[in-house]
Amino acid sequence: MTSLDAVDRQIIALLRSDVRRSNTDIARNVGLTEGAVRRRLARLLDDNIIRPTVYINPSRAGLLHAVIGVDVELNRLDEVISHISEFPEVTYAVLTTGLHDMILMVMVRSQESLLAFIRDKLAQVPGVRGCETAVTLKTIKLTHDEPNQSGALEVLAPHGGFSP
Repeated sequence: MTSLDAVDRQIIALLRSDVRRSNTDIARNVGLTEGAVRRRLARLLDDNIIRPTVYINPSRAGLLHAVIGVDVELNRLDEVISHISEFPEVTYAVLTTGLHDMILMVMVRSQESLLAFIRDKLAQVPGVRGCETAVTLKTIKLTHDEPNQSGALEVLAPHGGFSP
């Protein structure tokens, strides 16, 4: 497992404030050469520490976002994971403790699309025992900051969330 040093954190903070920032600009800000920044970014990407992505604001894009708690026959967990990982509607999937074995976040075009996803895809996966769905009304906070030593979130750089 790769650990982040202070320079890696600075690079990530700069990218969080402006993902389109050039390697040359980053290098100037952290005191490295452009080549050193390029190698660090390649390592961070190759080690799956960072991943370039685009976030979609579902309400602004005319999409419906839902959180689904999934109950699974645990002896079929790997099979369920394999199926769910292939569904394009699923934007986030985690194994959890608590009321449900998995939590999914899905993005679809409409309530009808959500119903079709649950009925025709999710419920058909061998090993899925049931689910509980909540439609997201408004995104209040979305962050991927990392915890500091005390476990509290450490904001790496100012960044905007979604506005309603």
